[in-house]
Amino acid sequence: MAVNHHQNLTNVYISDKLGINYTLAIDRIKISGGAWIHGPPIIHFKVLLSMPGAYIATQMNHEEDPKPITKISYNKGGSWHLIRAPTKDSFGSVINCVPPACSLHLDFSSYQNYRFYATASSPGLIISFGNLGKYLGQNSYSMFISQDGGNTWKVTQFGYGHFIALDRGSIIVTAGYDSSALGTFINYSCNGGIDWKKLKFSNEKIRAIRLFVKPDTSLFVTILGQKQSREWILARLNFTSILNRKCQISDYKIWIPKDYYGKSNCTLGEILSYRIRKPESCCYNGQNFVGPKAATSCPCSVEDFECNYGFEGTSLNCSVINVDRKECNNGSQYFYASKYRKVSGNHCEK
Repeated sequence: MAVNHHQNLTNVYISDKLGINYTLAIDRIKISGGAWIHGPPIIHFKVLLSMPGAYIATQMNHEEDPKPITKISYNKGGSWHLIRAPTKDSFGSVINCVPPACSLHLDFSSYQNYRFYATASSPGLIISFGNLGKYLGQNSYSMFISQDGGNTWKVTQFGYGHFIALDRGSIIVTAGYDSSALGTFINYSCNGGIDWKKLKFSNEKIRAIRLFVKPDTSLFVTILGQKQSREWILARLNFTSILNRKCQISDYKIWIPKDYYGKSNCTLGEILSYRIRKPESCCYNGQNFVGPKAATSCPCSVEDFECNYGFEGTSLNCSVINVDRKECNNGSQYFYASKYRKVSGNHCEK
């Protein structure tokens, strides 16, 4: 839940499993699209559906002229980290970008999903536009892809545009607008962004507005575009001739998501394992594919807990929220609740 406070600062709060008591997950969230007084703005906070227990958010830093910085959490907001940059650029040259001086910042919002891709049907896959640097918007944008829940990233040669993933991430499609091109092109990759191919689908110049795929297990993508004459068009592209081989057992691997800043392979108190397609296998999953998921409980550790209602800080150091005790119903100066509570949805065993 996002709440706007004084000085137009916005915080995000997370409830317990009953949805009654809330604790602070992250403060000073970036908002855009107008002030709260005119209606709900765009909140730069996302639940990573492709990575269990993970959130991503853009936070305004504490500088006199606040700048937006993107952070990721693998324990439902218990702790936040800068996102590590790719080690090489799209041409294979080494990238010198190390936190905290430099990290990856992503441009996304709650209402504009075409800027961001992370779905439960594509475990581990995240796609977004963003830039490297000290803060979001410091440098020009590129499209970034992660296939392990945001731990490692690849940068592509594409600037700002539109993208979508088909068949549970088996093929990634991008569409932009090049005024100098003779016709309209899209680019696609069937190996997770390692290699890209260009496909011309119209001799006319068309500006892509949105890309659609329903359901996301399909190999058909629909492009909403506008011609130079301002006439609107819908174009449907069929990728079944490109991914014409159905994946076999040898085309899959086991992926285990984890808190990459924690001390174990556990995610929300359990070890999860998914069967996902190998990036180098250019084949299709099919609409009836169900990637088996297995879970094994882990012993509870400090990463499995968060500050309880009435406390703030991190899971390692929770303190009583600074409030006026005179407003307490009985004037009590004491708190009887535990500082900590298990993270909602956590399955660790004591």
